[in-house]
Parts: sequence; structure tokens; C-alpha cells
Amino acid sequence: MVKTTVMDAVLTKADTRVVIQRHPTDFNTLSDDVKHRIETTLNRNSTGCVYFNPAVTVSCPTPTPEFIRIVRMEQGRWCRHASITSFPKHVRRTASNWVGGGEWIKNKYDRYLDRALCFTGILFIDGQLILPHNWPGR
Repeated sequence: MVKTTVMDAVLTKADTRVVIQRHPTDFNTLSDDVKHRIETTLNRNSTGCVYFNPAVTVSCPTPTPEFIRIVRMEQGRWCRHASITSFPKHVRRTASNWVGGGEWIKNKYDRYLDRALCFTGILFIDGQLILPHNWPGR
């Protein structure tokens, strides 16, 4: 079970609350932990914006510029942490086609999802997966 270690709240000008939940990371079960959080969160409430990566869950009722700014900040923080601790650049390059289970993933969409769960994170708006090139503010 994943436990929230810290909870921060940031209020924007529109009084829309951006909530950041920090999670302990286990490098042996990164994608499984994120998958579990996604299923639990979206089954509970599929409205609003939610970003998941192995270290945090960031949520907000609407995709405000402040929400996107915080998501980008947390995404960068996780990528830096992962690069220093377990996934240096040469490891990420060799793992670009396989992440989970150590086996080649032929399906491009499945490969994207597996890498996103471990590295870049995943954004949902109103229960719909938003691919990185479609994120607000791009």
C-alpha cells in the first residue's frame, strides 16, 4: 500500500487548490505503484486534473496555469532524482524500448505507458489520458 508522506496545498489566484501528495518510491515496483494510485484515484473521482509519477500525485479541479507549472516542476524534480539515484542517461537510453519486466515491448502505446509510469509521469483530465504533446500550455 502506498502511503502519502507529505501533503502540500498551493492556492492560486482563482482560489483553485493544487494539492501535492508525496509518496515513498520503491525502484523495484515503480510502475506498479503508479498504476495502483491511478486506478484508486480515477475509480474514486474521474473529474478534474491529476498528474501521477512515482514520487507525487498532483491534483486540481481545472487545468490552471499554476497546476501545469507545478506539474512541470514536480516532473523535473522526479527526473533529476531518478537520474541521480537509479536511471542515469545511459541506462535510460538502453531501457527506452523496455522498462517493465525487462522484456521488449513491441506495441508503441504500451511502451509509452510503461516508460511514462516510471519516468515522465502521466496526466489525466476528467478521466482522459492526455499525451504530452497535448498538455495544456504547450
